[in-house]
Amino acid sequence: MDLQTKRAERQLLKELELLRTVFEEADVDGSGTMDKREFCDICNTTSVRRALQRMGVPLDQSETLFDIIDSGNTGEVNFPSFIEGVKNVRGVPTNLDMKAA
Repeated sequence: MDLQTKRAERQLLKELELLRTVFEEADVDGSGTMDKREFCDICNTTSVRRALQRMGVPLDQSETLFDIIDSGNTGEVNFPSFIEGVKNVRGVPTNLDMKAA
């Protein structure tokens, strides 16, 4: 594994740790899950927007992003599902990217 890959992995882990902290803070009812409202609220915070942007996660529509992450359509996501969803949407073209193509 080259140095650039190691740096990218370290940065990803750092971003994921930040997201874990924010996720736990956003879980206002202590359920261990985040609903769409809680999710959209945290996506509007500067620190989360920056972290997700650095990870290549499109943020133009946080409700749509939640729906993608909530693949079981339960209306809630737990932290592992949140992280898996974030990993899955990294680098997905945004609407703007699609229009430019």
